[in-house]
Amino acid sequence: RDNCDREFAEIQNIRAQLTQTLETCRKARERLKTASNHLTISTFVILANVRKRQIIKSVLKSLQLLQNLRSVEKDVADLVNKKEYFEAIELILKSKKAAAANKEYTCIADLATRLQDTLDMTEEKLDSVLAKICYNFDEETFKKLKKAYDLLGKTQAAMEQLHMHYSSAVNESAIEAVKPYLNEVSIEMKFQEMCQSVPTTKAPVCLLNLCENLFLVMRSYYLLVNWHVKNEESVPNSSNVFDIERNVSREYIKQKLKAGLIRIWHDVQAKVSTFLKSSGLEEFPFEKFIQMLGILRKLTQVAEIFCGDKSDLLQDFIKTQSVSYIKNYHRGRMEELKLFLE
Repeated sequence: RDNCDREFAEIQNIRAQLTQTLETCRKARERLKTASNHLTISTFVILANVRKRQIIKSVLKSLQLLQNLRSVEKDVADLVNKKEYFEAIELILKSKKAAAANKEYTCIADLATRLQDTLDMTEEKLDSVLAKICYNFDEETFKKLKKAYDLLGKTQAAMEQLHMHYSSAVNESAIEAVKPYLNEVSIEMKFQEMCQSVPTTKAPVCLLNLCENLFLVMRSYYLLVNWHVKNEESVPNSSNVFDIERNVSREYIKQKLKAGLIRIWHDVQAKVSTFLKSSGLEEFPFEKFIQMLGILRKLTQVAEIFCGDKSDLLQDFIKTQSVSYIKNYHRGRMEELKLFLE
């Protein structure tokens, strides 16, 4: 009986322990469930917050892009005024690329159109600066312009445009040289008509001024050619498409500049010849005629250095006019002598 009571007590003890263990497990499960619910909710909250953060960052990035794109026009104008042409073009191209990557926004699509307008206006500004090079070549300015045109991929087009500007510069310089010596100037007057209107007494000074103005254009072009010779890039011979294009472009510019020397001198020669033909050389006093011959002689010497041209056209004209003038001068003196003897 004692053994039976002990066994029964042991069983009761085990039962109590099992009940306690069961209660502990139940409470643990309830708490795990509660913790699991809290953890899941927290995870969702965190994920939601992360998503909101990403959206806000994306919106802020877009707003920053919009702000930058809106200020491009002003920034480009500031850079151009500082003669930072390469940086201005680079800013526009980068902005256009950014706008293209975010074209889903209507406002950015509108800004992309404005960016193209800004690029066009900047190119016009570059062209106006390029035109000023014709009168006074500045190495630093031209270097910046060339770098900007290289970035645009318009190096050859810029060279074409520059030669057109030089032709215009010769014409404008000739007109501006003659204008101060006219009594009346009409907008419709052609250069030949202007030359015919120059008083005989002012013709030698006018010719000197004309030659000086044209010399400045020639000097500018001469410095341009020398700059290209000095800064000529050596491109290796290879089958690479990029290197081939660079070689072609370099040779094109080289030939263009070489031909430009002759072309500009011919334009200058034509302007001077027009003035001489229209100025009535036969009416000049002997001293003035000799003075004009001296000016022309200097001009032909400059031309020989400039492009190696012997100025045959101008030399023939000088020779013909000199012979004609001497004959007329001799005839006039003989008539004076005849009157004196009579």
